[in-house]
Amino acid sequence: MLFLDGFDEVSVDRATLMRIAGNRALVPAEIKDHVLVETSKHLGRRIKEFKKGSRRIRWVDGGAHGLPIHPMAAADVKALGITAETTVDEIEKIVKKRLKDIPPVLTKGTPDELSTFLIDQLKTNRSYWDCLVAHLGFWAALTFIGGLIVFVILAGSGVPWPIALLIAGIYQTGVTLYFLLQCAANPDF
Repeated sequence: MLFLDGFDEVSVDRATLMRIAGNRALVPAEIKDHVLVETSKHLGRRIKEFKKGSRRIRWVDGGAHGLPIHPMAAADVKALGITAETTVDEIEKIVKKRLKDIPPVLTKGTPDELSTFLIDQLKTNRSYWDCLVAHLGFWAALTFIGGLIVFVILAGSGVPWPIALLIAGIYQTGVTLYFLLQCAANPDF
């Protein structure tokens, strides 16, 4: 999945990411879009096509190339009391000792309960901006936020709120018209 591109920049293989997101055993259908949006939001231009001359790397080696990946050393894992012979119940006790507020569903839940819990967490772990983009689209959300900023600036500087609202509405209409006309005049805009 990870590779170094022609400039030795760590990148994510787009085809592999799409394959992982499309695999229903790994990513449930109801959160596929969330996974892709969140991944794209955090990785941005690092999601690229793997091309000839690129070099694949293991995820654990990503830290050596600037990624914030810091896998625990084998000695640290042993220091926690985890060995090849450690049972699942013993690991659960170790985890509960280190993470006291861990939800019970993460240690005792059935696979279906765990899946439902994780999906609900992914769906609710969104900002106001994420919600606007998901329901309105990026440009409409940007226009809406811009209109709010115009309104707050005007209202905060003493302009009566009806006039501030009118000017913010004119701003939003103007921006919307700009994009509509650009798209009509040049579909490749």
